[in-house]
Amino acid sequence: MNEEINFCLDLAREQMQESLNHLEISLSKIRAGKASPQMLRAVVVDYYGSVTPLTQMANVTTPDSQTITIQPFDKSMISDIEKAISLDDRYAPAYNNRGVLHHQNKKHTKALADFDIAIKLNSNYAKAYLNRGITRQMTRNEDGACNDWSKAKELGIKMANKYLGNDCE
Repeated sequence: MNEEINFCLDLAREQMQESLNHLEISLSKIRAGKASPQMLRAVVVDYYGSVTPLTQMANVTTPDSQTITIQPFDKSMISDIEKAISLDDRYAPAYNNRGVLHHQNKKHTKALADFDIAIKLNSNYAKAYLNRGITRQMTRNEDGACNDWSKAKELGIKMANKYLGNDCE
């Protein structure tokens, strides 16, 4: 009889712990206006035939409150990481960051597409508006750039004033 009771208690403890672990993971994904590497905790990548959590194959950091930076240990995995992120559309900061990388590599069409997705996912994502404005300026879309910078300013990005003052009427 004691054995059955102990078994039931152990089983209940194990299930309760699993529930608490699940709750912790779910709560860590909640967006509260601040970027966190935990937001990418659920992203897994096909890493040489093995499903691997992103955090085990790359440094995931937050240089500021709205940006997540992903630096893979193996640079050849960038396209696989992009694919993994694109499969989970909850990560507007990831699309913004990938857009910045495309912009830096002068792939403006891809950058604009990523900024568009980031803004579609989070219409109040000020950095995506700022970055899209910079990329639009590079592609000679001055009106679009000015509109984006105005929106970024409205959402609290003070740096947008620099672009609005220099390039917009």
